[in-house]
Amino acid sequence: MFQILKADTWTGSMDGTGYKHANTSHISSVMGKTSGVQLEVVKELLVEYLEIYNGSLLGKDHPLALAEGLCKLVGWGSDHAKDQKKCFWLLSDWKQQGMGTLKTWQVIILS
Repeated sequence: MFQILKADTWTGSMDGTGYKHANTSHISSVMGKTSGVQLEVVKELLVEYLEIYNGSLLGKDHPLALAEGLCKLVGWGSDHAKDQKKCFWLLSDWKQQGMGTLKTWQVIILS
């Protein structure tokens, strides 16, 4: 997450057959083939990563908000299956909602 905070942009990827996520506490995989399930997994993982990062010493000194991370997302790689294309468009919509949230906060803070 610190790399996303410091980067101008970032990209993600998935292969559509599932997600394999491992850290010191657990391993999880989701084999959902629907684009909605795939997007929910991406959301859950990003939120989980942000919670872990922001709870760390580095994250406490340099926090990253979800909306800020989404604003920097510029692309997503996939296997180009139909469900993956739909997942990308759903992800794009979610990103736009997050960017709207960030812009609202910027207006409030700058006002």
